[in-house]
Amino acid sequence: MIADQASSAAAKFEVDMQGDSPDPDQFSGFYRSHYSLVLAVVARRTIGLGVAEDITSEVFRVAWQRHQQGDPLSLPWLYTTARNLVGNEHRRQKRHRSLRERAINDLRLQADNSDTEDLEDVRLRMAEMQASDRELLQMSYWDELSAIEIAEILGIEPGAVRVRQHRARARLRELLDSAKSNGDQR
Repeated sequence: MIADQASSAAAKFEVDMQGDSPDPDQFSGFYRSHYSLVLAVVARRTIGLGVAEDITSEVFRVAWQRHQQGDPLSLPWLYTTARNLVGNEHRRQKRHRSLRERAINDLRLQADNSDTEDLEDVRLRMAEMQASDRELLQMSYWDELSAIEIAEILGIEPGAVRVRQHRARARLRELLDSAKSNGDQR
């Protein structure tokens, strides 16, 4: 009975949200009516309340944009948007885990001694690099972006990205070799 009343009130509110001119008060009511439900849906599908709150905020940011353009809003639209954003978060987390595993495996293959001191040394040498080289290597290895994606972000050609990647890796190798030969483990 209460669920029926809530769904009929939500349906009425969804119809009201389809007006021609965007009204902030209407959106505020829409937000108050659906925030808890969207947060609960997202929280069940993510780990951590903070992540769920961030995604829910993004759902309503997109909804506000849509409302300002005069597009209709509804609970099913919010649910679909939340599902899509949760999927994006899961993919981001999977890429992050995969990157971490790949970076560790790459470092183990390249290093003579794959202990934590070597990993720390790579981190320290990366911090010594120019910001542009460090950012390029992070986009390549940490963010797992392709040369084409990096080129698009930086506004350069993919070939230029590959050249810059090669040079940045060479500079990192020089820093690592120099640190080893000097016995500099900071």
